[in-house]
Amino acid sequence: MRLRAALAAALCLCLAGCGGGALPFMGGGGGSGVVHGPVKVALVDVFSGTSPYASQGTLLQNSLQIEIDAVNAQGGLLGNQVQLVTADDQLDPTRTATVVKQLLADRSVRLLVGPSLAGLYLDAMPYVNQARVPDCLTSMAADDLMTGARYTFRAQAPDQANVPALLGYVQHGTQIKKIGLIAQNDGIGQGRDAQLSDQAAKFGLQYVG
Repeated sequence: MRLRAALAAALCLCLAGCGGGALPFMGGGGGSGVVHGPVKVALVDVFSGTSPYASQGTLLQNSLQIEIDAVNAQGGLLGNQVQLVTADDQLDPTRTATVVKQLLADRSVRLLVGPSLAGLYLDAMPYVNQARVPDCLTSMAADDLMTGARYTFRAQAPDQANVPALLGYVQHGTQIKKIGLIAQNDGIGQGRDAQLSDQAAKFGLQYVG
């Protein structure tokens, strides 16, 4: 459902831009934003390998295709059919940056989906900002990476919204008084440690680290 809502919102932006509206990612107002031919949605994800994420690209591809087929069945965007194109980043940051750059060089690509893992997105973000194409991240918890990501939005709730919800449940739904954290020593883990340190006492809980 989050993906459906995110895709619908992004396609609405594309619809406005296809009509020549002065949206920044369409290159300004006037005729520069008018689309002739298919409107492409580009998905960058992992489609190969043996990692736990290897099936993620195919799952997203199938979900996006269902939504795109529904849009096309209603006449597409201002009469233009929506087309899904994909690229396998192989969980390689260098390759991710390369395929994102290549996809965004195609002016008919009006929406990018992914790359959603933090390390991969970080290398791709400069190209997204340069192309000024909206980018939907289907899985991105790290709030700090969204700083400066002017053309990027998430289908996932911000990480800073998760900790208060969890602490509220622990406070009112359990007898627990002390909480701790087991996490990787990365941006996400450090961010949650900082949030728990700051907020646990507000919910009557002791954070032991």
